[in-house]
Amino acid sequence: MAEELTIEELMKRMPKAFLPEKAQGVEAVIQFHFTGGEAGDWYAAIAGGACSVDRGRRDNPTLAVTVDEQDWISIIGGKLNAM
Repeated sequence: MAEELTIEELMKRMPKAFLPEKAQGVEAVIQFHFTGGEAGDWYAAIAGGACSVDRGRRDNPTLAVTVDEQDWISIIGGKLNAM
């Protein structure tokens, strides 16, 4: 049986999946607000060719995403179209 992916595990994996060559010159903060069973706030900060992820909120993010945690897991897993 496949491992059930959680938001916490997904967010912790994000920096490892980051491709710095695709983000040259990018400085951004992406704020995630998850609803549902794992409701909470996370953010990803991209700067200097690196990506860091942490729990919490950042002021004035470049992009803010509000989504049900199960929908986000399905989008990242290719099971749900983000559109």
